[in-house]
Amino acid sequence: MIVICSAKTELQEIFAQKLSNLKIKKEKIRFYTDCFYISYWLKDWIKNHFEYSDEEKFIQMLLSDTPYLKNLQKIFKNILETIPKPDKDASFYDDLYLINQTNAKTYKESIYYLGWEYAQKILSAYKKPVCVLDIGCGTGDFGKMLYEKNIKNYLGIDFSLQALKIARKKIPSWEKKFIQEDIFTTDKITKAYTHICIFEVLEHINQDLEILKKILPKTNIIASVPNFYSKGHVRIFENENAIRKRYTCLLDFIDFFELPIQKNGAKIFYFHALKK
Repeated sequence: MIVICSAKTELQEIFAQKLSNLKIKKEKIRFYTDCFYISYWLKDWIKNHFEYSDEEKFIQMLLSDTPYLKNLQKIFKNILETIPKPDKDASFYDDLYLINQTNAKTYKESIYYLGWEYAQKILSAYKKPVCVLDIGCGTGDFGKMLYEKNIKNYLGIDFSLQALKIARKKIPSWEKKFIQEDIFTTDKITKAYTHICIFEVLEHINQDLEILKKILPKTNIIASVPNFYSKGHVRIFENENAIRKRYTCLLDFIDFFELPIQKNGAKIFYFHALKK
């Protein structure tokens, strides 16, 4: 049996064609999108969650599973929803940004572009001058979009110094608008803004509710969360209802936007809400 671990649909198709050329039967091929989970079963603390006590039984389970390992994904999903998942520190994200900066694209080429465009339209439609806090601003792509749209009352915070270095290079005149802050200790979140943007952050932290509680009432919040696990995620949201269930205690929802990013159903949910 051959297990192909790739979240990229185009790579899956290439591998499938190459294996077909080698006359390998389809039923012997398994595609798995959440690559880093495959190795987890080898760890002792994960083995306790499986009925399969040895490698042979585990492989038999894979062979009987669907081509996209739906059963395995379900098992891992149940495990990952119940085990403790500590937040990653700044060095983890520094390393990610160092690795990915060589493949950097313009914000218009990013998979997140339509989500940022959704947020930018909300800001542009606001009938008063906007004041934006971008929590987890990363490498400044959303900030760059706002800069080009002449939305200048902006502050971006992130705890990854590597990300901020990249952001400052993209907009040199905004060097002082991209600052290093820890969201758990900063006082920036408690100040007044018309809008606070939180893209791809809430799923990374265990204390997401505590962060949202710090935001002043009536503040517009534009946020995004995924429906898939990745390294650094402590939770996912399978649908809009899951988002409402977790955050309705703090937010009045206004609007949702779904951004599909893979043919296999992976998507990011963007939402606009008011802090209660």
